[in-house]
Amino acid sequence: MRVVIPGAAGILARKVALRLLADGHEVVGMDRRPWAEAPFEFHELDIRKRAAEEVFRRVRPQAMVHMATVTSLLVSGEERYQINLGGTRAAFEYARACGVEHCVFVGRHTFYGAGSNSPLFHTEDEPPLELNRFPELADLVAADLYAASALWRFPELATTVMRVCYTLGPSGHGTLSGFLRGRWVPQVFGFDPLFQFLHEDDFVRALVLTLG
Repeated sequence: MRVVIPGAAGILARKVALRLLADGHEVVGMDRRPWAEAPFEFHELDIRKRAAEEVFRRVRPQAMVHMATVTSLLVSGEERYQINLGGTRAAFEYARACGVEHCVFVGRHTFYGAGSNSPLFHTEDEPPLELNRFPELADLVAADLYAASALWRFPELATTVMRVCYTLGPSGHGTLSGFLRGRWVPQVFGFDPLFQFLHEDDFVRALVLTLG
């Protein structure tokens, strides 16, 4: 299977790409960040630019794993909005135009919010919450909703939306890992919050299985 991965230079995305490569798939990566030692075809470019569309047209991938989103901890303001929503829209448009059969959008569990009255377990039909208190999540939620809407807007395109919780593992990737690496581990005084996390290797396996 030929798989294109926007955002391939990210820590978890690299693990996904290498696992797909090891399983015998043909991988093409693209990212604004460099990955000089990538053991497959890799393009340092912006998913919103014409060069990215040209890669799609030339490669004609059968599947896309979209991991090219950013958080407010890395990029702020209008640029983040354009990367998350504009980039997601562009990626799906390229995929549809070039005959991609399956698109996987890797979102975040923060889609559901973290209010004190939120349920312990979420279902797929729950709307995004807490945007009034955390507007920094708006662009990620918009990108997620755009990807999810492809389920009915583009019926010829199989679409999977994965809303991934915190990951932990050897790479030390993510917010929760950052807290645990510190000399002092912060906690909320007088409250023992619940955390859900997933080993990064289990996330990789789940994503690869999703592609079939």
